[in-house]
Amino acid sequence: MSEELPNAMPFDGLFPLPFRVFFLAGLGILGWATNLHVLDISGVDVVDALDLRISDTTTSPRSMYRSPQSIKKSALYFPVYRLFFSYSIWCFGAWALFVYVVRDNVLFVDAFRHIPAICGILILVALVTQVDILQRRERDAFLM
Repeated sequence: MSEELPNAMPFDGLFPLPFRVFFLAGLGILGWATNLHVLDISGVDVVDALDLRISDTTTSPRSMYRSPQSIKKSALYFPVYRLFFSYSIWCFGAWALFVYVVRDNVLFVDAFRHIPAICGILILVALVTQVDILQRRERDAFLM
């Protein structure tokens, strides 16, 4: 006996595929920040282990920190946590707008598919922009 609620919105309509992808990408950013945090807490020299030193011959994003002695311990993971926070606020806002305009009507899911599309396009633009916003050094290191 399978009874279904009369006005229940299916999971695919409430949390469509683009937002699931954004959620998993956000978990990846959070996992990256947590990994840096745990490595730092456990005493691993993260700058040396991940080759994040600035050298004289290169200006690559991977070499964004001077030396282990010249940085604070939290300087490695706090910017990544801030990036995650900004990303999650943006994605949650877009998802909340989507849920608000759909309002438990399955027919509106396809009609408002432009909301996750615009959210994704703006995330991609923010990811590859050369403007120094949203933790540019960490975004560049993430892309390398």
